[in-house]
Amino acid sequence: MSNISLTESTVLAALDYLMKNVQVPDAGETGKQGLVESIGDSINRMALATEAFRTVATNQLKLNRRRRNTVLSPIFRFPDEVLVLIFEFLLASSTAAYQIEDIRLVCYRWYHVVESNHILWSYIYINHKSKPQKIRAQVAKSQATPLVIKMEKPTSTEHEILNILFDHIPRWQTVTLDLAKKQEWIGMDYAGWDGSLLLHRMAEKPAPFLRTLEIETDGRYQMDSLPMNLFGGYAPLLRHLRIPKLPISWDNPVLSGLTSLNIY
Repeated sequence: MSNISLTESTVLAALDYLMKNVQVPDAGETGKQGLVESIGDSINRMALATEAFRTVATNQLKLNRRRRNTVLSPIFRFPDEVLVLIFEFLLASSTAAYQIEDIRLVCYRWYHVVESNHILWSYIYINHKSKPQKIRAQVAKSQATPLVIKMEKPTSTEHEILNILFDHIPRWQTVTLDLAKKQEWIGMDYAGWDGSLLLHRMAEKPAPFLRTLEIETDGRYQMDSLPMNLFGGYAPLLRHLRIPKLPISWDNPVLSGLTSLNIY
């Protein structure tokens, strides 16, 4: 089949034929020229629409190919339950490189898995960049799951963040509070607490799920002694305790089940 070239002269000839044979009133050369320009505009608009459609179709094809490759990848074939276990392993050994917010941004499926499994939100990692509103939102998303908390470095909002954490002491499972100011943070403005006040807050509520408590402090936190009513005297699962050097009564009920005690 030969190619047909649609030129202005071809259109004029076709219109002239139609007007003679279909008994269309003669519109004159001016009318014919206007009709040709109108058809030309329509053809241009059709060409633009065709190009836009081609672009959309090409992008959709690329997206479909990526989806196909994703579906064929081994990790995509993992059941959601296996993905949750993998994510939980990463978060349990978490550093700043592995945050729940980062994991859920990888793809739509991972986002859905993270959002629908509150246990993944129970791993709370805090550093000097952490914001109280994000910590509060994460605690809320973890629902009633026992909390694994790691505060790695002092933060300018540590007072507010600690208050959020203390409100949920009954859900504590593993807690590491590194409140010692590192050399690289000396000179920065941090709102430190009195150490006795910190321990007093820990005496307000029982900790039925707590297994490990580690507190790393410096001179900002002066502690008199370990309160006899720490966690209301009720932390039956507590096995590992690391605290600063301070007077301790060995009759303290929270010490009865310890298998590891580190006093520095």
